[in-house]
Amino acid sequence: MIHMPNNKILMAVLCVAFALVSCSSLSYTNKRSLPPPFELGGHGQLPRPYRVMVAGDSLSAALGPQMKRGLEGYAGLEIIPIGKSSTGLCRPDFYNWPEVLEKSLQAYHPNLVFMWVGTNDDQNIYGMSNLGEPPFSPEWKRAYMRKMLEIVTICKRHRARLVFITPPVMPDGAFNNKLAEIDSVMLYVCAHYKVEAIDGRKLLTDGQGKFVREMKLPDGTTATVRTPDTVHITEAGNRIIMQRAILPHLYFHIYGSAAAKTGGAGGVVPTNKRGGASISGGR
Repeated sequence: MIHMPNNKILMAVLCVAFALVSCSSLSYTNKRSLPPPFELGGHGQLPRPYRVMVAGDSLSAALGPQMKRGLEGYAGLEIIPIGKSSTGLCRPDFYNWPEVLEKSLQAYHPNLVFMWVGTNDDQNIYGMSNLGEPPFSPEWKRAYMRKMLEIVTICKRHRARLVFITPPVMPDGAFNNKLAEIDSVMLYVCAHYKVEAIDGRKLLTDGQGKFVREMKLPDGTTATVRTPDTVHITEAGNRIIMQRAILPHLYFHIYGSAAAKTGGAGGVVPTNKRGGASISGGR
């Protein structure tokens, strides 16, 4: 014979079960009670001061000031643009990025550094010409990796998180192939040494990863994303890059949680909280 519990016992069990479910739901809600994703032109108050440095070649020299203008409404967030046109990692005799970065980190103490280089690095590495090693040879690639690791070491020493941005797709076949070689070296270093990266070759392309001058936006309008020289990126193109790749990275590092995708389909946010490589981008 099966004995049914009396009503008082049944009600007590149900109350306990309801309380457990309520606590679980409340805990989940608290974990998710984060500020909305960053938006260009938005406003907000950061929980703590946070400094972001944007370094690299002319692509970063355009991106950095635009980030500064677009995010000035967020109290506590400081964007520090230090990009320099015509620079890279191959010619420290012209512009020594490790030296510049060392001094800049000492002066500004950023929490996060975006480093966009590679577009000017399809050339001999300074000091290697006497070795007879052409660009993209195995020895050249090893030397380029060492150049990248200088940047990694400096940022680590100053406790600044580093995100490399690789070169974007170009329309010229030969030039594009050279930058694809640099892209592969950069992504290898980032994956091997647990450095975050944004794959620039996925940022402003068509559905097949090919160069485009214009892109359709979610609202149905069309934006010109590359300048007439086909190398540089317009303000509209940089806005797309910020919304789909930069701002999710920024949100992740400030709040320790991935925000909802801010740029529509194709935006990817980093998910490795232990510092592993996170290759991201958006189309």
